[in-house]
Amino acid sequence: MSPFSSIAQQNKGWLGLIQNTAMEAIHCIRFNRTESKDREMVQRRLREHVANPDRLPLLIFPEGTCVNNEYCVMFKKGAFDLGCKVCPIAIKYNKIFAETFWHSRRMSFTTYLLKLMTSWAVVADVWYMEPQEMQPDEDSIQFAERVRSMICKQAGIKPVPWDGMLKYYRPSPKMTEKRRAQIASNLVKLLPPKDGNKND
Repeated sequence: MSPFSSIAQQNKGWLGLIQNTAMEAIHCIRFNRTESKDREMVQRRLREHVANPDRLPLLIFPEGTCVNNEYCVMFKKGAFDLGCKVCPIAIKYNKIFAETFWHSRRMSFTTYLLKLMTSWAVVADVWYMEPQEMQPDEDSIQFAERVRSMICKQAGIKPVPWDGMLKYYRPSPKMTEKRRAQIASNLVKLLPPKDGNKND
């Protein structure tokens, strides 16, 4: 094990202060999701980082957001488009000891940190897998999906076909009402006929 650089969302307050001081010393990469230009900057800095042999290995959580330890959302392709080896790491937390899922829309990081620090323990299984490289017949999306499948199989979690940013968006009322109507229709079909005649 060695120290890692990492990539993370830029935060404000005391967490932002730590990011701007301690994390800067190990060449961590920070970005702001609300800035469209940050995507280009992050991709450029990622390429510069992996091309420099003097830099620490780069630790990336390719889901792009916190996940609930049961499902694995689609990976961002940027981490798999750098022309370098990827060392998949599967991490699965034990919910018996602590609930480690952080929903940033419902809980501040300070509250989340206090919750973790007052838990019985934070226990996780961690698997380090063989380094992977993009195959000649793969693009970055297929490479990301292959690595995700390896991680899911090792940790026993379910891959799902949606992006991690889904939790930040509320479905439209029209979509919600349509789904409710479908559920109501299915429930009505399960009810027995009023007069006992199945043909009615």
